[in-house]
Amino acid sequence: MNDLFYGFLVFFAFVSLVGGLNWLMTAINSWNETSEPTVDLLQHQFKMPVDVANVIYIVVFVCTLALFLMVAFPQNLKKAFSGMSRVM
Repeated sequence: MNDLFYGFLVFFAFVSLVGGLNWLMTAINSWNETSEPTVDLLQHQFKMPVDVANVIYIVVFVCTLALFLMVAFPQNLKKAFSGMSRVM
């Protein structure tokens, strides 16, 4: 049962990573002045400045990448937390 749960967890983390990559590409396309304007929810519905929306997109990408790496390589996460407990 643990293998099935872990398989679902990796799948969901991968899907989140794909979404994070999409947001990263949205930010890059929005900052790229040669491309056509990028229409998105943050800029048009919430009237957020382009630079603020792009920073949010990049933060979301970094967080999803970190989540994916934590799920894909749990042994590194365990080492990091065991090292932190010694420091505290």
